[in-house]
Amino acid sequence: MYFNNVLDCVAPIKNVCLKQRTEAWISPDILNYIKERDTFLYTFKKSKNKEDYESFCKYRNIVHREVKQAKQEYLSNKIEENKNDSKSLWKQLKTFLTQTLTLFKRLKRRETRLLKCFVSKQ
Repeated sequence: MYFNNVLDCVAPIKNVCLKQRTEAWISPDILNYIKERDTFLYTFKKSKNKEDYESFCKYRNIVHREVKQAKQEYLSNKIEENKNDSKSLWKQLKTFLTQTLTLFKRLKRRETRLLKCFVSKQ
């Protein structure tokens, strides 16, 4: 009993949340690009070297392009799969639009918070 109390004080149990891959269009290749990009960002933050920044920018652009292309292909495949069944087609379109609107709402909230911070400092 005493040992467990000491252990809890020295090394408490932590709950760790792992981010799950929720988007269906994110492939293992894209995840590898993301890891590479994050590695280059980490090395740039440590070194402040121009070449490291250029490498980060290169991989940032690759990740952006690959995600955009994969999402576009995924959406067009889903539409193509459901083009003969209008009910399932509209169901898919509704989920895509809901995701997009949720993203826009989050961005708008972030934008208003930043604007409030900026206005309050003046």
